[in-house]
Formats: sequence, C-alpha cells, structure tokens
Amino acid sequence: MKILQKICFVLLLGTFSSVYGGDCFDGNNFDINICQKQSEQGDADAQYNLGWMYFHGLGVPKDYKEAVKWYTKSAKQGYAPAQNNLANMYDKGQGVPRNGSIANDWWSKSGGQREARREEQGED
Repeated sequence: MKILQKICFVLLLGTFSSVYGGDCFDGNNFDINICQKQSEQGDADAQYNLGWMYFHGLGVPKDYKEAVKWYTKSAKQGYAPAQNNLANMYDKGQGVPRNGSIANDWWSKSGGQREARREEQGED
C-alpha cells in the first residue's frame, strides 16, 4: 500500500510541476497568466512565447508592439528563435519602423546559434 501511495504522490507532483512550473505555451495550449508571470521574472523562453502569443493574437489581442517588446527581452538573453522573429519584424516593419540593418544584426546573432534565417512566425 505504501508503494501505491508513493506512486500516486510522484504522479501528482509531476502533474503539478508540469502545469505550474512548466512551459506557459506548448503550441496548442497556453496560459497567459503563467506566461506573463514567467516573462516578468526574466524567463527567455516564456518571453519568446508571450511575444508569439501577441504576434498571433492567441489569448491576447494581436499587438505587434507588444510582440516586439517580449521578443526583444528574450533576444537580448541570446534566445535564437526570438532573435530570428525580431529580425523578421524589423525586416517587415511590424510593430517597429522597417529597418534592414537592425534586422540583419538580429539575423546574424540568431545565425551564430544555428538558427536558420526563415519565417518562423508564418505569414501575416
């Protein structure tokens, strides 16, 4: 019986940590409150995810300026996907004035981490 209790405890603990300590966005499910909290605490992955949510309007109003804000925070921490998406936004003038020079700088930084220069965000 004690073994069964331990197994249940481990399963419960694993579920709790994955819901409350894991990713705020997994591509299909998102929790804006968790994402916002983790982003404000400096989590580069959460900042990227929050930028993605604002870019696409997932759980929040679509807002390119907010997407740029969160991608920038993540990109400055060296998170290559954020650097790539930020470059795309500067290249297209989404949420920021169009600036090829800044776009190329961010693409260079993301490229140095083997992040291909591609359209991560999809068409918009």
